[in-house]
Amino acid sequence: MKNVCSALVALLAIISPASALDKEKAFKAGRAETYPAKSEQGKVVVAVVPFTTAEEIRQAFGKADMQKHNILPVLVVIDNNGSKALRVNLQSAYITAAGKHLDSTPADEIVYLNGVKRPKGPEEIRLPIPTRKAKNKLEAWEVTGRAFAVKMIPPGESVSGFVYFQVSREPGAKIYLNGFSEAGGKDLFYFEIPLP
Repeated sequence: MKNVCSALVALLAIISPASALDKEKAFKAGRAETYPAKSEQGKVVVAVVPFTTAEEIRQAFGKADMQKHNILPVLVVIDNNGSKALRVNLQSAYITAAGKHLDSTPADEIVYLNGVKRPKGPEEIRLPIPTRKAKNKLEAWEVTGRAFAVKMIPPGESVSGFVYFQVSREPGAKIYLNGFSEAGGKDLFYFEIPLP
């Protein structure tokens, strides 16, 4: 019993620092004003951050393989530094260097971009032995759970979420964001932010 307790204490001593490191690496967005690609209208600051490296994508989405399926996740961060609440009905588009607009893909449709795997022929059907299905890597909670879904931003608050584009990032591209209005009804102009 003494050996078991000693082994358990040693195991916990090893696991605890490792889990603390994972929590330190956990994804968390900052305020919009801290990012280089941002735009400001009055008291509203909007920033966009494209996630292009494998490390950035892994940190935000775990095992969801966005690069393999040509999905560009873009973090949208909005700071409402004004005295009125801000209503948001976000519309987003990726504008190529040539000026072509590509609308974002809704987060709940990302899972279907992997396609449906079907057997190629009778040689692959192995009945009656059940086989294990391969897991869809795009079916991660982070994809829908971290999507931009905010409808109202209180004064002094900062919110963030991802929008997804089926495109490869190119130099000279911009992100177009629209659908902002103050709680009193005054619409804000759209934001067009060049990607860094």
